[in-house]
Amino acid sequence: MALGVNGQNSAVDGLAAVVGFLSLHTGDPSTTGALEVTGGAPAYARKAVTWGAAAGGQRLNSNLITFDVPGLAGGFIYWIGMFSLVTAGVYYGASPPGGQTPKVGTFIASTDFITSPGHALVNGDQVVVFDVEGGGVPTGFTEGTTYLVVGMTGNTFQLSLTNGGAAVNGTADGYLWYQKSIPETFVGQGQLAIPIGSYALDGRAA
Repeated sequence: MALGVNGQNSAVDGLAAVVGFLSLHTGDPSTTGALEVTGGAPAYARKAVTWGAAAGGQRLNSNLITFDVPGLAGGFIYWIGMFSLVTAGVYYGASPPGGQTPKVGTFIASTDFITSPGHALVNGDQVVVFDVEGGGVPTGFTEGTTYLVVGMTGNTFQLSLTNGGAAVNGTADGYLWYQKSIPETFVGQGQLAIPIGSYALDGRAA
């Protein structure tokens, strides 16, 4: 089922009614909200979020959100998650930092290329991949893993696990959603700010 804009707006209205806090994660939160940041002085904590009105299938945060972040062993924040409460609560999902819009691509196993007109990616960009309508990502990819763009030519590109490395060898044609990720670096205590209008509940992939 493909949702029209009214359906997308209704979907994000429902999500906005239950998502009250954002969180930070050093790796793929999976379906449970795993790998959430901890510690620091001042200590890390989830932050309250408020939402603007639905428009065009999205609702954007209407408040400035500032996290205290400790120095991280891995150095990076890779995901911003959504929870119902400041502690424990229900986990609803996550998206990569950077405020990029998810896009769909067609993967061809014989060439390992993804075709996606207007993708605007360049070699070295980091992206994460998601399945399309519960169908799973093409064999060879792992949902939630961060990949790097290689072999970009026009509307096509490949993905690698390393910068400039070999392309992922997929074994079956298929479709996937992908989203550019701009990780935030923390080698020491600092703050991560999410400006007003830069984090979206996005129903356009529904």
